[in-house]
Formats: sequence, C-alpha cells, structure tokens
Amino acid sequence: MVRNHRILERYNMFYNTECSGLSHGTPITPEFQQAMTLECMLDAIRCENLNDEFDVVSIDDINALIEALHQQGNEYLKRVQEFKDSADGVA
Repeated sequence: MVRNHRILERYNMFYNTECSGLSHGTPITPEFQQAMTLECMLDAIRCENLNDEFDVVSIDDINALIEALHQQGNEYLKRVQEFKDSADGVA
C-alpha cells in the first residue's frame, strides 16, 4: 500500500509539473493529454523502481495506479459535494 501511494504521489508530481509548464494549463487535444498521462505514469514507475532504463513495467503497478487515481477522483468529488452542500446550507 505504501508503494502504491508513493507511485500515485510521484505520478501527481510529474503530471502537475507537466501541466504547469503549459501556457493554458492543460493539453490542447485529448491525444496530447493521453500521451502526457502515459509518460507521467511511466516516469512515476521508473522513479519508484530507481531504474531509468527498463523494458518491462509491472501490470500490478499500472493497475494500482489506475485504482489510486479512481480513488483520488472519488475523494475529490466527495469533497466538492460536501462543500456545495455546506454552501447551500444542506446538513
């Protein structure tokens, strides 16, 4: 679990660094976003494995990152809903 969390943190760092370097803050096309996402995924896994050059990426690492990104997205949506409910006066 700790390893999966580190990979997610590294992925977020790489992705946010890439996006912050763009003048408009997001890739222009879905294809560019997908390419950047895959590059960030590989960079995060390489960093975790402390290996700059390798030919095999563990499917378990990729699946764990996908699951962690889903969880991160769900947690964000929950916080947004709670904030909206709070602003609307819903208990």
